[in-house]
Amino acid sequence: MKRLVSVTVIIAACLMISNSLSAQKKGKSFAGTVKFSIKYEGEIDAQKLAQLPTEEIYSVFENYKRISANNGQFFIHYIYNGDSCKQIILFDIPGQQMAIVVDKEKIQTAQENYKYSYVKTGETKTICDYVCTGYKMISYDIEEDEYDSAIVYTTTEIGLSSAINSLEYPGLEGYPLALEAVDDGVKITRVATEVKKGKANLANFLVPTSYKILTDEEIEQLMGGGDDEDF
Repeated sequence: MKRLVSVTVIIAACLMISNSLSAQKKGKSFAGTVKFSIKYEGEIDAQKLAQLPTEEIYSVFENYKRISANNGQFFIHYIYNGDSCKQIILFDIPGQQMAIVVDKEKIQTAQENYKYSYVKTGETKTICDYVCTGYKMISYDIEEDEYDSAIVYTTTEIGLSSAINSLEYPGLEGYPLALEAVDDGVKITRVATEVKKGKANLANFLVPTSYKILTDEEIEQLMGGGDDEDF
């Protein structure tokens, strides 16, 4: 289930989405922020628990999403462009600003071994004044022949189409405001606690001019695949 809930990996639960990118736009144009509360239940090491996020805040504009994380030393910003199925990771390090751009082709190649399916549960929940539809989400690892599942509740009032989920929950209709999953015996509950509308700023979802976009070779070097003295 880590592939369903993690937002702190370079490619987080991306998948080839075929029809979702060409789906007719159904939702409303939304700009603002969505704040989530995250709870963990079960046997889990206290030190590990202390490092897990208990809150997330996404900036959302139409089919774009952005979230920032601080690893204690510097900020990392994750940007999801649902329409193009592209992910941008910005490293805001003192004295250095670097960007990694993961395009659709790389995402499809990396994630072609995974398939998602969604079945309506027949239940609804009202979350932050949005009526949400429940789905059972199933993730299938073809190579390992393993299944994982989660329950999500989505609203079509956020996001223009299912493409908003093309990198995290490909093919899912509506923006998820709640998720319930079990990972290694630990129940994870993620629920929106605030949805706040605001002004749209497309620049927040692009690579700033001050950032250096890394090449594939530089990414390998940064990840320890070569001499990293320049980083």
